[in-house]
Amino acid sequence: MKTLCGVTVLGFVIFLAGEKAFAEWQGNSNTFYGANAGINTADDNDADTFVGADAGASNTTG
Repeated sequence: MKTLCGVTVLGFVIFLAGEKAFAEWQGNSNTFYGANAGINTADDNDADTFVGADAGASNTTG
């Protein structure tokens, strides 16, 4: 019973974190890992790399 409960809780946690835990975007020159990382970067020729939730969210020009 403990194993079933543990597996259920683990599955629920993965379900809740699933979308944000694996958020990534890679373009020709930019790489973003994390929810909303580089969200406001205007184009894909700036050679930007942001890692973490909201990293580079205020970046607009490179």
